[in-house]
Amino acid sequence: MTVSKNEQYRLLEFALVGKLRGWVCWLGFAVSAGAMMIGCSQAEVSSNPGGALVGTIHVDGQPITSGTVIFYPRSGAPISREILEDASFTHVFSESGTYQVALQGEGIPAKYGDPESSGLVVEIDTASTEPIIVEYELGS
Repeated sequence: MTVSKNEQYRLLEFALVGKLRGWVCWLGFAVSAGAMMIGCSQAEVSSNPGGALVGTIHVDGQPITSGTVIFYPRSGAPISREILEDASFTHVFSESGTYQVALQGEGIPAKYGDPESSGLVVEIDTASTEPIIVEYELGS
């Protein structure tokens, strides 16, 4: 199964918004010529919109149209994303690394609900300009 063009465009939109925010901050700095900037931190200016991920979930060939995908970094808080009606999910990661993945929702076998037993892992590189495409084809 391939990711639809709409999903790819939506993912690119997320990435471009981060880049645009950085450019708006720099433009504001240039125009104000040293006036105090409010809301434009260095982190926003230098943020990299890489680390974009788009995926789909199917169990026994059937799309999962609701539920949650949870990404567990090696340290820090987990990241949850909703599974959409077209069985897809998206996220733009701010940190590179290895993330364990858990899936929760109706029709998803219980073993996938725990990141330790799911066996699902994704490697994120925020320096990459290519979106990561994940297609989970699971059995019950």
